[in-house]
Amino acid sequence: MNKLYKKIGLSGGGHLVTEAIFQSIDGVIHVDQGWIASNAPNEQLSEGVVLTFDPKIITETEILRFHLLTHSSQFQHKTWDKYRSAIYVYSNEQFVRADQIIEQLQDEFDHNLITQVLNFVSFKQNKSGFLNYYQKNPNAPFCRNYIQPKLDFIKHLIKRENAKLG
Repeated sequence: MNKLYKKIGLSGGGHLVTEAIFQSIDGVIHVDQGWIASNAPNEQLSEGVVLTFDPKIITETEILRFHLLTHSSQFQHKTWDKYRSAIYVYSNEQFVRADQIIEQLQDEFDHNLITQVLNFVSFKQNKSGFLNYYQKNPNAPFCRNYIQPKLDFIKHLIKRENAKLG
Protein backbone atom coordinates (compact mmCIF):
# COMPACT_ATOMS: atom_id res chain seq x y z
CA MET A 1 0.00 0.00 0.00
CA ASN A 2 1.18 3.49 -0.84
CA LYS A 3 2.35 5.15 2.39
CA LEU A 4 0.33 8.25 1.55
CA TYR A 5 -2.93 6.30 1.43
CA LYS A 6 -5.08 5.95 4.54
CA LYS A 7 -7.45 3.23 5.75
CA ILE A 8 -10.72 3.38 7.64
CA GLY A 9 -13.43 0.81 8.37
CA LEU A 10 -17.15 1.51 8.10
CA SER A 11 -20.25 -0.44 9.02
CA GLY A 12 -23.90 0.45 8.92
CA GLY A 13 -26.44 -1.17 6.67
CA GLY A 14 -25.51 -3.90 4.26
CA HIS A 15 -21.94 -4.32 3.07
CA LEU A 16 -23.05 -4.79 -0.56
CA VAL A 17 -24.56 -1.30 -0.50
CA THR A 18 -21.66 0.31 1.35
CA GLU A 19 -19.17 -1.30 -1.03
CA ALA A 20 -20.96 0.07 -4.11
CA ILE A 21 -21.27 3.57 -2.65
CA PHE A 22 -17.57 3.90 -1.89
CA GLN A 23 -16.44 2.22 -5.11
CA SER A 24 -18.20 5.08 -6.91
CA ILE A 25 -16.35 7.89 -5.10
CA ASP A 26 -13.19 9.52 -6.45
CA GLY A 27 -10.24 9.13 -4.13
CA VAL A 28 -11.30 5.75 -2.75
CA ILE A 29 -8.56 3.47 -4.02
CA HIS A 30 -9.88 0.11 -2.82
CA VAL A 31 -12.89 -1.28 -0.93
CA ASP A 32 -12.61 -4.56 0.99
CA GLN A 33 -16.10 -5.87 1.74
CA GLY A 34 -17.09 -8.35 4.43
CA TRP A 35 -17.40 -8.30 8.21
CA ILE A 36 -15.60 -6.06 10.67
CA ALA A 37 -15.25 -6.09 14.47
CA SER A 38 -13.79 -4.17 17.37
CA ASN A 39 -13.09 -4.90 21.03
CA ALA A 40 -15.73 -6.08 23.51
CA PRO A 41 -18.59 -5.37 23.66
CA ASN A 42 -18.43 -4.82 19.88
CA GLU A 43 -16.47 -7.95 18.99
CA GLN A 44 -19.33 -9.52 17.03
CA LEU A 45 -18.67 -9.20 13.31
CA SER A 46 -20.82 -6.58 11.59
CA GLU A 47 -21.32 -6.15 7.85
CA GLY A 48 -18.84 -3.54 6.72
CA VAL A 49 -16.02 -2.37 4.50
CA VAL A 50 -12.43 -1.30 4.87
CA LEU A 51 -11.55 1.62 2.61
CA THR A 52 -8.15 2.54 1.32
CA PHE A 53 -8.25 6.17 0.21
CA ASP A 54 -6.05 8.99 -1.00
CA PRO A 55 -6.45 11.91 1.45
CA LYS A 56 -5.18 14.30 -1.25
CA ILE A 57 -8.35 13.53 -3.25
CA ILE A 58 -10.95 12.80 -0.55
CA THR A 59 -10.84 13.73 3.11
CA GLU A 60 -11.91 11.66 6.09
CA THR A 61 -14.61 14.27 6.66
CA GLU A 62 -16.05 13.67 3.19
CA ILE A 63 -15.89 9.90 3.63
CA LEU A 64 -17.62 10.02 7.00
CA ARG A 65 -20.25 12.44 5.72
CA PHE A 66 -21.12 10.09 2.83
CA HIS A 67 -21.20 7.19 5.28
CA LEU A 68 -23.48 8.94 7.77
CA LEU A 69 -25.86 10.11 5.02
CA THR A 70 -26.29 6.70 3.39
CA HIS A 71 -27.35 4.44 6.27
CA SER A 72 -29.35 4.53 9.50
CA SER A 73 -26.89 6.61 11.51
CA GLN A 74 -29.49 8.20 13.78
CA PHE A 75 -31.61 5.29 14.98
CA GLN A 76 -30.76 1.95 16.53
CA HIS A 77 -32.62 -1.04 15.09
CA LYS A 78 -33.26 -4.64 16.13
CA THR A 79 -30.41 -6.03 13.99
CA TRP A 80 -27.86 -3.62 15.51
CA ASP A 81 -25.02 -6.11 15.93
CA LYS A 82 -25.18 -7.26 12.30
CA TYR A 83 -25.60 -3.74 10.90
CA ARG A 84 -23.88 -1.63 13.58
CA SER A 85 -23.39 2.03 12.65
CA ALA A 86 -19.69 2.45 13.27
CA ILE A 87 -16.40 3.89 12.12
CA TYR A 88 -13.41 1.62 12.73
CA VAL A 89 -10.12 3.44 13.21
CA TYR A 90 -6.48 2.37 13.14
CA SER A 91 -4.93 4.85 15.58
CA ASN A 92 -5.71 7.10 18.54
CA GLU A 93 -5.30 10.16 16.31
CA GLN A 94 -7.82 8.79 13.83
CA PHE A 95 -10.18 8.01 16.74
CA VAL A 96 -10.08 11.64 17.94
CA ARG A 97 -10.53 12.98 14.38
CA ALA A 98 -13.52 10.70 13.72
CA ASP A 99 -15.20 11.86 16.96
CA GLN A 100 -14.57 15.49 16.01
CA ILE A 101 -15.92 14.94 12.49
CA ILE A 102 -19.13 13.36 13.81
CA GLU A 103 -19.57 16.32 16.13
CA GLN A 104 -19.01 18.78 13.24
CA LEU A 105 -21.47 16.96 10.97
CA GLN A 106 -24.22 16.64 13.62
CA ASP A 107 -25.83 19.91 12.45
CA GLU A 108 -26.69 18.29 9.09
CA PHE A 109 -28.98 15.77 10.84
CA ASP A 110 -32.39 16.11 12.47
CA HIS A 111 -31.65 13.59 15.23
CA ASN A 112 -28.56 12.70 17.23
CA LEU A 113 -26.03 10.57 15.40
CA ILE A 114 -25.55 7.23 17.13
CA THR A 115 -22.61 6.10 15.01
CA GLN A 116 -19.84 4.75 17.22
CA VAL A 117 -16.13 5.27 16.75
CA LEU A 118 -14.43 1.95 17.49
CA ASN A 119 -10.95 0.53 17.25
CA PHE A 120 -10.38 -1.76 14.29
CA VAL A 121 -9.62 -5.30 15.51
CA SER A 122 -10.51 -7.76 12.78
CA PHE A 123 -11.91 -8.15 9.29
CA LYS A 124 -13.20 -11.18 7.42
CA GLN A 125 -13.60 -10.76 3.68
CA ASN A 126 -16.82 -11.92 2.06
CA LYS A 127 -16.93 -14.86 -0.38
CA SER A 128 -15.66 -13.93 -3.83
CA GLY A 129 -19.12 -14.29 -5.40
CA PHE A 130 -20.35 -11.34 -3.30
CA LEU A 131 -17.36 -9.04 -3.86
CA ASN A 132 -17.91 -6.18 -6.32
CA TYR A 133 -21.57 -7.21 -6.22
CA TYR A 134 -23.03 -4.09 -7.82
CA GLN A 135 -20.37 -3.96 -10.53
CA LYS A 136 -21.17 -7.57 -11.48
CA ASN A 137 -24.97 -7.34 -11.10
CA PRO A 138 -26.19 -3.75 -11.72
CA ASN A 139 -29.54 -4.94 -13.07
CA ALA A 140 -30.30 -7.40 -10.25
CA PRO A 141 -33.44 -6.42 -8.31
CA PHE A 142 -31.45 -5.84 -5.09
CA CYS A 143 -29.09 -3.50 -6.94
CA ARG A 144 -31.89 -1.59 -8.68
CA ASN A 145 -34.01 -1.27 -5.53
CA TYR A 146 -31.43 -0.67 -2.81
CA ILE A 147 -28.06 0.27 -4.24
CA GLN A 148 -28.94 2.43 -7.26
CA PRO A 149 -31.06 4.93 -5.27
CA LYS A 150 -28.15 5.50 -2.88
CA LEU A 151 -25.71 5.89 -5.78
CA ASP A 152 -28.07 8.42 -7.36
CA PHE A 153 -28.25 10.28 -4.04
CA ILE A 154 -24.44 10.40 -3.73
CA LYS A 155 -24.01 11.56 -7.34
CA HIS A 156 -26.57 14.32 -6.75
CA LEU A 157 -24.86 15.35 -3.50
CA ILE A 158 -21.43 15.48 -5.13
CA LYS A 159 -22.80 17.45 -8.08
CA ARG A 160 -24.49 19.93 -5.72
CA GLU A 161 -21.31 20.32 -3.63
CA ASN A 162 -19.18 20.85 -6.74
CA ALA A 163 -21.63 23.49 -7.98
CA LYS A 164 -21.21 25.37 -4.69
CA LEU A 165 -17.43 25.33 -5.14
CA GLY A 166 -17.55 26.49 -8.74
